[in-house]
Amino acid sequence: MAAPLPRLLLPDNSVIDDGRLSIGGCDTLGLAAQFGTPLFVYDEEHLRARCREAVATFGDGVAYATKAFLCKAMARLAHREGMHLDVATGGELWIALEAGVPAQSLVLHGNNKSPVELAMALEAGVGRIVVDSFDELHRLEGLAAGRRQPVRVLIRITPGVEAHTHEFVSTGQDDTKFGFTVSTGAAERAIDRARILSAELTMASEASRSAVEGQLRILWRRARLIRAAITLVSMSALAAAILIIVLFFTALWQLETAWLIGALFVVCMACLIAALIVFIHDINQSLAALRLELKVEGLHDD
Repeated sequence: MAAPLPRLLLPDNSVIDDGRLSIGGCDTLGLAAQFGTPLFVYDEEHLRARCREAVATFGDGVAYATKAFLCKAMARLAHREGMHLDVATGGELWIALEAGVPAQSLVLHGNNKSPVELAMALEAGVGRIVVDSFDELHRLEGLAAGRRQPVRVLIRITPGVEAHTHEFVSTGQDDTKFGFTVSTGAAERAIDRARILSAELTMASEASRSAVEGQLRILWRRARLIRAAITLVSMSALAAAILIIVLFFTALWQLETAWLIGALFVVCMACLIAALIVFIHDINQSLAALRLELKVEGLHDD
């Protein structure tokens, strides 16, 4: 028999009375009898409350990911509660526009946008297009040629951070198929390309301040530098400890173990070299992140 569902997973306005679940005053057994199963039941006040919380926490521009659930009613609800809408397909874009959501409040996302979907977004005048690849930059260049209206884009940057979760939901590591990686220099080249596009097509290029500053400054400059320093110190201490222990027991037992001391010395040096390699790698990554951050600052200043 399945365990009872934790109360915190239920909608805000849900009530369990004598084993019967009601959501927003509607008895779920009655709904099942009327409409059949499976049946999706949404608590409107719960949805509105979560939208208000997101806007209050992240401010203007926070977007509802329509891939979670989308219909015209949901699109209108999120918009009326002050949220932008993140759409990833032409169908989602169409539904949002048909629901009366202003194009300026839409963000076109996704790493496999077709030329037709990009053209549809440009024609509608969506607020932002999230660029995921150099191919997409080239497509936008062709589609936006001759347009007088500026095309506003967000550059999707992959910080190279391992989330240590299931591989199917990991998107921030270096080998992800999403966005431009920092470690390979792709993010830097993408921003340079965005500058060129800006000059050629009056394309206003932007990078997400919250994502870049939050992840790059904290996770790259601080975390990598701290990790590099800790690695160098710990490996040095380990090497020194091994040498001291070997010398101590050699003197204590008066052993003639020059070969052993030599072998352990080589091991200690290998540890130190490994630590130095990690240290230099992390320093280079931190400098790459800093250069990227300065480029982003330059885009905002422009």
